Amino acid sequence: SINALQAETGTHIDVQRASDVARGALTRQVTITGGDARQQARCVELVHAELVKLVDVAAHCAVPTPTITRDRNEQEEYERLR
Repeated sequence: SINALQAETGTHIDVQRASDVARGALTRQVTITGGDARQQARCVELVHAELVKLVDVAAHCAVPTPTITRDRNEQEEYERLR
């Protein structure tokens, strides 16, 4: 669950509401905040793993790798920790 992922990673996850996207849209924005760069990266990995579990294998759907938008300081910290 989102709550479990937040507790495990020390981050906060916001998922765009279905009512905020066009009818029939197949994607929603997921925003991960809080924690440090390492915690956010781990959260992205875990969210991605959860999304992969939801993929309909019969339809051969693929889940794109999520991206994170960071400001310059956050990006520098992320690069330093990698």
